[in-house]
Amino acid sequence: MSQVSTQKNSTQATADLVEQIEILKRDLANLKSAGATAAREKLHDAGRAAKDAYVDGKDRALGLEDDLESAIRSSPLKSVLIAAGFGLAFGLLGRR
Repeated sequence: MSQVSTQKNSTQATADLVEQIEILKRDLANLKSAGATAAREKLHDAGRAAKDAYVDGKDRALGLEDDLESAIRSSPLKSVLIAAGFGLAFGLLGRR
């Protein structure tokens, strides 16, 4: 009789263990899915931030270009003399 009781307890323990393993598998699958979702969101946020930085940089560069063009148009002789001075300075430095 005690052998039958022990066998039932062993069978029940095995069934409980199998059930717990299945629960763990589901939990791990859920964690994996949640981790992948979080990673995708972080990647999306980083991409959006990079795009925003690119657009800001482009806008600033275009603004500087417009400012430089306005300065050249307002005093062309001064601009030519400054450019010639830089060319001469770089030419002298390049000889050494």
